[in-house]
Amino acid sequence: MENRMRSWDDYKKTMVKLDNIWNATKEGDLARVADFLARGEDINIKDARGYSPLMLAAYAGSLDSVQFLLERGADANSTDGGGNSILMGSAFKGHLEIIQALLDAGVRVADRNSSGMDAYDFAVTFGRTDAAELLLEKGARARKSSRVVNFTKMFMQKIGN
Repeated sequence: MENRMRSWDDYKKTMVKLDNIWNATKEGDLARVADFLARGEDINIKDARGYSPLMLAAYAGSLDSVQFLLERGADANSTDGGGNSILMGSAFKGHLEIIQALLDAGVRVADRNSSGMDAYDFAVTFGRTDAAELLLEKGARARKSSRVVNFTKMFMQKIGN
C-alpha cells in the first residue's frame, strides 16, 4: 500500500470544524457570533491559549468584527496566556484601523506583557512605523529598550535569520 501525503484540499474535505464562537469570529461570521452571544456565551471567553473572540478578530484584521464585539462590551484590555494584549497583537500586525478602534474604546496603551514589552515595542520591533507613531500620539512612551533588541535577536534566531 502506498503511503502518500494527502493534499491540503483533500484534508479540508475531511477535517472536522468545531462550531464555536472562536471559529465564528475567525471566519467573520457576525450572525453566528451574535447567535452564540444570544444563547449566553460569554463575550470574553478565552480558548486554551487565552485568546478571546475580540483578540482573534483583531489579529485577523477584521475591523467589522472588532467593532461588533466592542459595541457589545468585549474587554479591549484582554490578554492571552503570555500577557500579550489585543493592542500588542494589532501593533505587531500593523492594523491601524483596529488600533484606532481599540484606542477609541479606551484600551490601555502602556500595558506590558511578561517580557516587559508594550504595544509600542511591538510596532517598533516589527517595523510598523505608522502604528508606532499612532501609539506615540496616544500616550505611548518611546524608549530605547534592550528588551526589544533582545527579543528581535531571539526571534530572528528562531526563524533562522
